[in-house]
Parts: sequence; C-alpha cells; structure tokens
Amino acid sequence: MGLCYIIIHDLDKGTQMAFADLELHLFNCKIKKVKGVERVAADARLEHLPAGGGRAIKSGQFSFVAPWGPVEAEDLSWYLERFHDWPWGVFLERARRITDNLPLWGEGLFKASLGDAAALPIYYPWKGAGTDSDWRFTVVVEYTAENSDAASRLLSLPWEMLYTDGGFLFQGGQPVRVRRSLPTNQAHQGYLFQPPLRILLVSPRSDHGYFDHRVAARPLTEALAALGDLVVLTVLETPTFPELSRALLEAKRRGQPFHVVHFDGHGSYDPVRQLGGLYFEDPQDAQEIDSRRAVLVSASELAQAISGHGTPLFYLDACQGAQAMVNPTTSVAGALMAKGVASVVAMSHSVLVESARRFVEAFYGELARGGRIGDAMLAGQRALHGDPYRFDVPHAGPLYMQDWFVPLLYQEADDPVLIETTSTLPGRKRKLRVGELPDAPEHGFVGRSRELLTLERLLLQKDYAVIQGEGGEGKTALAVELARWLATIRRVGRVIFVSLESHTHARAVLDFLGQQLLAGFTVTDPNAWASLEAELEKSSTLVVLDNLETVLPPRPGADLGVFEPEEWQELLELFKKFMGVEGAKLLFTSREALPAPFSNHHVKLDRLETDEAVQLVAGVL
Repeated sequence: MGLCYIIIHDLDKGTQMAFADLELHLFNCKIKKVKGVERVAADARLEHLPAGGGRAIKSGQFSFVAPWGPVEAEDLSWYLERFHDWPWGVFLERARRITDNLPLWGEGLFKASLGDAAALPIYYPWKGAGTDSDWRFTVVVEYTAENSDAASRLLSLPWEMLYTDGGFLFQGGQPVRVRRSLPTNQAHQGYLFQPPLRILLVSPRSDHGYFDHRVAARPLTEALAALGDLVVLTVLETPTFPELSRALLEAKRRGQPFHVVHFDGHGSYDPVRQLGGLYFEDPQDAQEIDSRRAVLVSASELAQAISGHGTPLFYLDACQGAQAMVNPTTSVAGALMAKGVASVVAMSHSVLVESARRFVEAFYGELARGGRIGDAMLAGQRALHGDPYRFDVPHAGPLYMQDWFVPLLYQEADDPVLIETTSTLPGRKRKLRVGELPDAPEHGFVGRSRELLTLERLLLQKDYAVIQGEGGEGKTALAVELARWLATIRRVGRVIFVSLESHTHARAVLDFLGQQLLAGFTVTDPNAWASLEAELEKSSTLVVLDNLETVLPPRPGADLGVFEPEEWQELLELFKKFMGVEGAKLLFTSREALPAPFSNHHVKLDRLETDEAVQLVAGVL
C-alpha cells in the first residue's frame, strides 16, 4: 500500500498541471426563427486564458446561432429516455440514425461556436498550448429576467458533444474538460478542509419509480475502499428532506461539514410550475417498512437548505437535474450554483441505472486517484463511451447506448482536487469485520433489492428481523448480502455469524460467536458472558443466526424429534441476552415462523422474478 493524504484546496495550491482555459461567453440571449425553424441565439465572445498566467486573449464579438433545434432535441430525448423500452424494428433503425448523427450535430455545434471566423484565432492557440497543460472549456451564459428562457436553452445544448478533426473533444491524448457556468454574486467558500473526506449519500426509495438502492452506493464504496478511514461515507438513514437538512446542520455545528453530497434517486422538471425538483421519501411514512410515498422538493427549497454549509460538490445522480426551460436557476443544478455550491454534477435527461452505475464507479475512482472533478467527469464519459453495451433486453437482445454526454458539470470556481496522493499519511484500506460470515456466491448476488431495503429499514427501527422462506429460496445468501452491505456502509461496526445447523446447543453457539469477537474466548470461562457483553458494547454488532428451523421446538401434535424443548429455551435465553445489549441487532433465517418473543418482523421470500431468475442462471452457467 502506498502513502496517501486527503486535502481539499484551491487550484493554486495543487500539484497537477495548470489549465489552459477557453471560455465561451454568451450574452444578449434570444430565440429567433431561421428558415421558419426556432433557434436559440446569442452574441458571443471567446477568451483564452493561458495556463502560465498572463493576460486573457479575447476574440471579437460574433453571432452564435444554435444548429440544434426542436427536432434534434426531440430525437435525442426519445433516444435517451424511451428507446430502451422498444429496442427493435423501426425503433432500432431510428436509434441508429440518431447515433450516426451525434458527430454531425457535434460538428455543427463546433462550427457555430469555436469554429466561427472570429473564434478560430483564439481556438487554435488554446488547442496548441502544449502537453504540459490540461484543457478546459467553459460555457458562460449571462442572462437577465427578460431573456432567461433563451439562456436556459443555451445551457441545455449538448456542449459535451463538440466534435472536430474526427473526434469529440473529450477524446484523444489531449482531452477537454467541458463545464457550464452561471454568473453569480454568491461567494464560494474555499477548500482548505482537513481529512477525512466526508461524503453524505442520500438514496430515497419511495413508490415513485423504485430501483435498487445500492446502485450508486456500491461503486462509490468500492472506489473509495482503498482509502480506508481517510474517507467517511455516511448514508442518510431516513432519506427525507427534513433529515437531509438536519444532517447538514449537525455536521456544520460539529465543525465537520460534508465535502460531497451525493443524491441517488429521482428528479423531474415540472413544465407547469416551470421548476425542477428532487423526490424524497415522505416524512409521514418514516416508520413505514414496505412502502413509502414520494415528496417532490423544489430546486429553490433544496438550494436554500444546502446553502451556507460549505459543501464544494453536489452530485445529482437523478434524472433531469440539469433541466430548465424558463430560467437557468429553476433547474436543481442551477439553483444550487446560485446559492454558492461550487461544483454540481447533474443529468440532462433520464439516465439508465446501468449507465449511472458505470459513471459513478469511474467518477469516484478517478477522485480516489487524486484527480480533479473535471478529470473524474472525463473518466466517467470515457467509461460510458468506450463500452456502449448496457444490458440484454428480453426478446430483443443486447442494448447499446451512447449516453456519455448526459452527465453535466456545472462549476463556478477553480476545479479542486478532493483527494491528493502524497507521502504524508499512510492510507489504510478498511477491512470489514464480518467474522465467520460465508463468502458471497461466486456468481454474485442477484435480485432481492426490495427485500434488502425492507430488512435495512426493519433493523433501523427494531432489534431483530427474520428472513423466512422455503428451502433453496436464498435465505442465507440474502442474510450474507445484507450483513456485508450494512458493514460496508458502516451501519454496523461488525458482523458475527453462526449456523444453527452446525451448532445446535446454546453453549456451542455462544462459544462460536464469542471466538469471532475475542481472541482466546471460551465458554468454560465463568465470566464468559460478561467479557463478551463488554466487547459487544464497544461497537454496533449484527448477529446472524442461520437455519433456525433446525432447532425450533416441535409443533403441537408433531413428533418430538431430536431437539428437546428445554434446549430451545436455553437458546432462546441466549438470543434474548444478545438482544439486550445496546447496539446489537439479530438477523434470523428460518423456514418456519419463529415463536415469541421473535414472532414479528418476518420478511417472507417468494420466488425470484423471472428476469432475475434468468440473470441468476446466466451467472451460474
């Protein structure tokens, strides 16, 4: 393991290459008719800020008219948001025409902006700045209340798609980082924070378009795992808007504000209210386990809650977080920028779950290697562009998508390095404390995301939960997956496991569990429980008790079998002692329902959904 140190700082204090900046300033925004077709237009000026400093080189003023109109915008929206539902026949042909048009649309956008006769004398010196610089292109849109609708359309143009000399600007050995900027009077705070890097993950999962709540969190945790306790990931336990506000305020009061807020959920833009927003879980449903309603929080409400907390990066892993139609600040991204959040990653359209997962993995992986936010954007774009395969569609075959231009970067200040690798402090890869927990299946864990979420919610509110199902339905696999997940997101400090199929008596169970927590533990010690209890109180612990059906007492009228009721009572007393320790949670698996006092909080497993079963079989084969 190498040596690493985390620091958040201004660009001038960084050790990476300086930026060769190119800024496209758009002002006097307007909407005009060109050959009967509506186009957004503006007066434009190009500025080159040399990497070594010095005076900016400015172009003369020229007219910008977007080569991109309602027809192209509708085509792209259909392709990104609806094609994956019908990827065959005439729909597949339409999608192919759109992807073939991407370079043409990007080339047209380049000619209208950077390729203008007035702009080229500025563009060529910038692009020829040399290999000792990083390239950055910023679109700065200046607007007033009278022309804010045109400004919104200018911001929504796919600037990431700029294409020239046979390639998109983000490709090649001299990739260009593309970002958007809105002039604001809001002061941005500096980045001189001390480690660890603190990330708050907010994953609302209501009845509004449910998807696996670990999609963003898993690649995020994997990318940051090597940094150990130099990074602290906090998962908001109850993802409601009031709880987000409370968590931000409490962190600031402790003098430990979050450096990154990562929202993983759904967003939308309401054309009637002309305002964007994010969906949170309804606070009235905070105690519900299986189903929670959604509450849409507007961009303005969200921005007001976020402002003043010193958070340099807000990651919007939500659909349409960058979308606005009338005023740039009515989008979630624009509203956050207006309230002083220095960097916002947002989505221009609805994004596939698989695309979001890949982008998150590459994005945080680059941050963990010491890259700037702009570098992380490039890494994510390249990951999506380099492998367009997303998944197999039943009865249609593989789905291929070009959606690398959907994630957008809004940035007002210099691009910070959030994690810098130096020789100051040793990195300590965090090792999960999971005792004798069985290994995950070789083919991976498939499906059961709703059951996982239900069990998570149960264990937040209750001292125990029971996974009940027939043999072969995956009770143990689900328990193991849940236990590892809770340890990964630090919901529990450690996990201990025992199968009641192998350890049937209370003393054997206690001995096996105790050895996972204390070296040299033996049940023959008169103070065995006291020493174990003292150890349990040091850290939150999940106790996984597998295969309870093998030790349950017989039902009335049934054969007694080999397990005596007295032995069950001894086990029952042991389970109750564990549950009586503060911070300890119990997770049972059983084919049969458990008797009192564990007769509640059962999550019953049914068969896997058909598509999940197919995925599982494919993984095994």
